[in-house]
Amino acid sequence: IESVFGVGVIASYGHTESAALAFDKGTGEYEIMQSYGYVESLESSDGEHLIATSYDNLVSPLIRYDTDDLIDQSIVKDGILKSFIMSENGGRNGQFVIDKNGCKISVTSIIFGRHHLLFDYCSQLQICQRNPGDITVLYVPLSGLPNDVNVEKYFDSSDLDLNVSFKRIKEPIRTISGKVLLLVEYNY
Repeated sequence: IESVFGVGVIASYGHTESAALAFDKGTGEYEIMQSYGYVESLESSDGEHLIATSYDNLVSPLIRYDTDDLIDQSIVKDGILKSFIMSENGGRNGQFVIDKNGCKISVTSIIFGRHHLLFDYCSQLQICQRNPGDITVLYVPLSGLPNDVNVEKYFDSSDLDLNVSFKRIKEPIRTISGKVLLLVEYNY
């Protein structure tokens, strides 16, 4: 989007909760848009977390949401978080898998950073990892997807140093609060 249209993108954090939007400056710095929700940082045992409080989520008004994003630096002006910096040390906490070489790979980049034709046939994709180097793609098929379809040909695993297997499930794995995460634990 940035290279083709010459415009910046906006990152959404806690979009289900309507919690936070930030303009991605492309340098690792994100400028907070406080009109969407109140965004702050909070020091925790594993680092500085990005926290957001929804203004107008009608389902859960004023929910205070820990995005689980680790930020490296907060820029505060007049007591309000104006922007934050997220380097390679920051980012989604626990939303990574480990490849065959022990390198961390963002689950978001595996699912949304590629064009998977599987999205044409499924309502949801989730990743499960039991062992480094191996992942299982859990997929929820739309009606009409034959049971014997070779889903592997619809999933772009090029340049991933991972063994990829697939498991058809009836509905996405949800947290206790009903959220659908990209990285899940699953016993199959």
